[in-house]
Amino acid sequence: MSKSVTKLLSETAPTPDAARKDAFLRAHHRAFLSHDTSTKGMILTQLRFVSVWVWIVTALMMVLTVICVSTQSTNLRDMISSMMPFVSCLAVFQTYRSKKYGMLELEQATFHTGRRVLLARISGIGCVQLLCIVAATALLGFGLQRDFLQTGYALIIPYLLTSVISMEVEYRMPSNGSWVSAGVAVVVSVFTQILLTDAEMLSQIPQTLWMVTLLVLCISLFYEMRKLYVAEELAWN
Repeated sequence: MSKSVTKLLSETAPTPDAARKDAFLRAHHRAFLSHDTSTKGMILTQLRFVSVWVWIVTALMMVLTVICVSTQSTNLRDMISSMMPFVSCLAVFQTYRSKKYGMLELEQATFHTGRRVLLARISGIGCVQLLCIVAATALLGFGLQRDFLQTGYALIIPYLLTSVISMEVEYRMPSNGSWVSAGVAVVVSVFTQILLTDAEMLSQIPQTLWMVTLLVLCISLFYEMRKLYVAEELAWN
């Protein structure tokens, strides 16, 4: 009985040729090794999957900056500062989109850990947008003959404030945190516009307070990213 079963199996599922099998495995191994698994490759891969709206809004900010410099418009400069919370909010949405669309477990089961994917996405979007903010600060400060530090504070503080609050909201409310984060962006934007239109009050704020606020926001953002890192590590364990 066992001999007939063995014969039947050998006829229906013949053993592949050893040389062809070895060639196939070697070719597959070379193809696997050809993929870029470095941190740079991971960041570039994540950037390709970022929603086009993130780049459209970021590009719009730069276009408005150029128009503001060419027209010497102070109102347009204030509008650019007011739109920074929405630039930040879109970036946070993209960071958490895996959890929102139920793809987090799939990313955690891939070659790269979910933690590495998340940090690559944050690094990619954040670096591009921060470079744009630095460029916008230089253009506005030079073109409008304004203080570079004041211009930088007006752009980076609303951005960081929205990022910190939105990351905390998305961390605690993964299901419907996007709506709350959008509301946070609106509130920060309105507050920024009110603050910038009151030139007298703005001039009375000491430079030290701006620097302390920026430092606190940077530390808070680092804390939020660290919290995400630890949370994902605990999920794996």
